[in-house]
Amino acid sequence: MAKPSRVEPFGRFLLLERIATGGSADIFLAHDETAESDLGLVVIKRLHAYRSDQRDFIEALIDEARVLERLSHPNIVRSIEHGQMNNSPYLALEHVWGESLDTLSWLCTERERPFPLIAALHIGAELADALSHAHTRRGPDGKPSPIIHRDVTLGNVMITHRGEVKLLDFGIAMAEQRLSRTQTGRVKGTLHYLAPEQVTGEAATPATDIYQLGVLLYKLLVGREPFPDGSPEQILAAIIRGDAREPTEVVPGFPPSLAKMLKRALRIEPTQRYSSAASLKRVLHSLLGERAGSGQSVIAGTFMNLAGDRHREQRTYVRGLLHGVQVDAKVGKQFHRHSQRGEPENLNVELARLLRKVDDLHHASLDPEGDEAQDLAAAAQRLREEMLAAADERTAESRRRPASKPAAAREPVGPESTSEQLYRDLHEISTQIEHAVQRPPGRPKQPAPRQQAADGPSRERPAKQRSTKKKKKKKKRPRSG
Repeated sequence: MAKPSRVEPFGRFLLLERIATGGSADIFLAHDETAESDLGLVVIKRLHAYRSDQRDFIEALIDEARVLERLSHPNIVRSIEHGQMNNSPYLALEHVWGESLDTLSWLCTERERPFPLIAALHIGAELADALSHAHTRRGPDGKPSPIIHRDVTLGNVMITHRGEVKLLDFGIAMAEQRLSRTQTGRVKGTLHYLAPEQVTGEAATPATDIYQLGVLLYKLLVGREPFPDGSPEQILAAIIRGDAREPTEVVPGFPPSLAKMLKRALRIEPTQRYSSAASLKRVLHSLLGERAGSGQSVIAGTFMNLAGDRHREQRTYVRGLLHGVQVDAKVGKQFHRHSQRGEPENLNVELARLLRKVDDLHHASLDPEGDEAQDLAAAAQRLREEMLAAADERTAESRRRPASKPAAAREPVGPESTSEQLYRDLHEISTQIEHAVQRPPGRPKQPAPRQQAADGPSRERPAKQRSTKKKKKKKKRPRSG
């Protein structure tokens, strides 16, 4: 994830960070107080401002929302709501902790190791089950109205740290009786995953998704795409001819049973492929055999082995991001009360600035060579908690005061108020963390110099230095007789 940006309110959502952007929309990580998910996180897909008045893009987003509303399956990311806020059409989706299957496959390639066989077959079976659910949907009239995904790729599958499989992005999914019309013959999808009928402009069917799932499984099991690299025209021509490379020629000793399964899924004619996604799921389960029950645990182990550190860093990062939002909200209310009670406004501003500074420096020193940065971060955390406790105490105190008491008669805030004490402590911690981050590796730890805080002198005063000059002895004046 990128460096935190300014939190943007969006209706009842708080847009925490832009996590992706495309030609039509931005994808945000957001917080929703009403969400039941972990940490109240959701994903917001919001059209770009310059697309918000273009009918085609608005209808595409509405189509995606309506398609997802018809789907309810544990292997499909669910839709929460869709609408329009400040003239910006949006779609709120379930947030998934994990990595894309494309990322995990790439990490295996980088480490020169094959993707685990059991994990690949289990992922294929879970995706086949999700597609079967979409393909067997019925319309409001009770007639079959299958939903075709049309873009089943590694990048559109998320794997969680628990080994769960989630199919994403029904953005170009279309029901046989379409919710809105698109141009006839228009090719939609990812190049290497296009089925022959998509290339020739024919109608997509459930067999199209089965073909794409076959390409996905080929990539996981063989380690590369079924068609040789080349120009887009060459790849499309190879897809139409059905020139997929034999897995046994690419990987010596490749199991014939797996090669047979892939070959049938990648048939040119849709009618020669598996008759349904449910049929492909049964074949995958038979290939797993007795290991079918251990698939999810194998996927979870594979995930943590490949991306466990990334996952822990992401969770720590997002928790820090949310904590910063909560601190800003609570402290903001506290600042408002302080200004009403006559405390200096610049003190409130400085407190907010230092809180943000400590957070930034904390993120900058997550991996120190020693324990110093962690100790400083823990000290900063204690100070945050003290500040919030002080805010709650002041709130309770203000409620106990008689409402009729005029502002002029209230007790003045002394120079040693809780806020000022915390300000000086935060200032000191911030300075120490900054020195810890800037100090070159290997240099011994040195105490950070104490600096004078903006609101007053430092708590400790330096000891008086004795002068080395000899004092002149005063001559005694003679007494007058």
